[in-house]
Amino acid sequence: MPYAIAMDKDILVVTLWQALTPEDLTGIMRDADDIEKDLDPVPHRLTTPRGPIEVKVGYQEVKAFAWHRRVIVFPNVFRSAIVVHTPVERGIARQFQTLNDNPQITIEIFDNDEAALAWLRR
Repeated sequence: MPYAIAMDKDILVVTLWQALTPEDLTGIMRDADDIEKDLDPVPHRLTTPRGPIEVKVGYQEVKAFAWHRRVIVFPNVFRSAIVVHTPVERGIARQFQTLNDNPQITIEIFDNDEAALAWLRR
């Protein structure tokens, strides 16, 4: 399981390392659901890699993840910042951003944590 989900003050942080597999996406989806069901308001979130990530997911997995999120009704709107370091990571993040049509979630893609956190906290 090369990911961790934790609260960092007012931000829910998803940290990735090594690889991103279909099983990881399913785990992140399940774990986020478990955390969010007890939160009101749902916090902004930061998804960030620790080093280069070997991306082992494709369009179908990203679509399934996005479509799962699209039907959830959250108690509030929130922002989701995704940090990327490689063109492949950017491509996967862009797919998720494009497929997301939950009006309560605004997704932006960043090159570093500092810019992402500044956007989340403004």
